[in-house]
Amino acid sequence: MGSVISGILVQGLGRKRSLILVNVPFLAGWLLVSTADTFEQLVAAQVLLGVTIGLCEAPLNTYYGEISQPELRGILAATAGKDGGTYWRNSW
Repeated sequence: MGSVISGILVQGLGRKRSLILVNVPFLAGWLLVSTADTFEQLVAAQVLLGVTIGLCEAPLNTYYGEISQPELRGILAATAGKDGGTYWRNSW
């Protein structure tokens, strides 16, 4: 389902604009996480963030291929879906 919505979004707006637009619900999800008072609000925030991350996945790999140098495309595509938070948590 998410890939269908992502595909429609990319076809209508293009990769760059769709990635910019997806930041709106992503920001709303993180604001909800930071201000949540109940467990239900946290669950709603996680659902919103999960859908948003799913919407980012398809255009992100294609956009990496368009803007990166040929020798960097493989590493960018391979690490696009990895948890960047693991690095930040371990580096503190």
